[in-house]
Amino acid sequence: MRILVGSDLSPVSDEAVRQGLALADVRGNELAVCHVLPEPQLRTLFPQEHERDVGALLALQPRIADALRAQVRRLLTGEEPPFDVFVEQGSDYVELIARGEEW
Repeated sequence: MRILVGSDLSPVSDEAVRQGLALADVRGNELAVCHVLPEPQLRTLFPQEHERDVGALLALQPRIADALRAQVRRLLTGEEPPFDVFVEQGSDYVELIARGEEW
């Protein structure tokens, strides 16, 4: 079984990650943690600002992925299981469901 946990990197999402780790550990399941960044606003009057926003979000993705890995490692109580990290853009509900179906 695969377990996909959504995380916004807040203390509240720590509990979701803990539960995902516990399920993965007990049953030997695969674990993935996913964070969804907002879709940049389209700025029709200032397209250069839209391009800047898109670039900033793209540059942020590796840092978010590192933060997700750090969150999982911080919450581990035993040996580190293999896990995947996904960073998506768009509506959090839509992207989490899409990632779950794709993964």
